[in-house]
Amino acid sequence: MAGDPYWGICVRLWRLLSRKRGYYGCRENPLENALGVAQDGIEPWRYQAARVGEKCRRLRGPLGTIDIVRTMLDIAGHAVVAIACLEVVDESELDAVASGAPRSRSQNN
Repeated sequence: MAGDPYWGICVRLWRLLSRKRGYYGCRENPLENALGVAQDGIEPWRYQAARVGEKCRRLRGPLGTIDIVRTMLDIAGHAVVAIACLEVVDESELDAVASGAPRSRSQNN
């Protein structure tokens, strides 16, 4: 493989995430669907971490019918979304702290 092997994988991952964003109708805010689980009392990054666990369990089973590369891209995608959710929360937390608002439970742990 010529060049940087990570670049091509990152591009594929970006395409996958962009396509999934379209499936969920997140045209303006790419994290709209991911952050939406907060309405159900679930921290968005934790939900994504649970999805990573689900995909990892899939890899522990019979691999004959599983597209391993696709599953690994799904794992990477959920990890990227989790990080993005944490960064969005961190930014909103910083804004809240700057305005004198109380910190959320996740910041008090």
